[in-house]
Amino acid sequence: MQTQTQVTESRSLFRGRASELCSESIRRIAHDGIVSRSTPCTVGITIAIALLAVSGCGGGERRVPVFKTSGSVVRADGSAVPNALVVLHATGAASSVPKPRGTTDDQGRFQLTTYEVDDGAPVGQFTVTVEQWIRDDPNLPPSNHLVATLAKPESSGLQASITQGANEIPPLTVQNK
Repeated sequence: MQTQTQVTESRSLFRGRASELCSESIRRIAHDGIVSRSTPCTVGITIAIALLAVSGCGGGERRVPVFKTSGSVVRADGSAVPNALVVLHATGAASSVPKPRGTTDDQGRFQLTTYEVDDGAPVGQFTVTVEQWIRDDPNLPPSNHLVATLAKPESSGLQASITQGANEIPPLTVQNK
């Protein structure tokens, strides 16, 4: 039977030898670009990578509950604004809340997405930004066809309130440049 001192010394020797094997493997990788045979270090690294991949590297995503949310974007004359990107930015202390977003269809209607397609938005007060990027000339980059103030939460002037249950955001009225 081994004494506590002998067990501690054995563990120390094992750790030292394992460290040497890992160092040797790293030297081989640096020199040859590959390792020709498995060593305890390469096997250990492979297992560690596999475990990280399976575990998701962070304990998983923390999702807040979301609720179906839809709305529309219209011009001052009531006409629909197609292909506009709508993004909700949480106001106040809830700034860590994800930013739900949606794109308008041909009738100017949108469904918000936070985690999965059309899943909705979390409860809270939001400032809304709207942009409509269109490529007028195939040789030029697209440009935003709405006034620039609508693209910034500080200046858009658009607000939305999301509550539990299904939500319909009142029509967001915007103007072209």
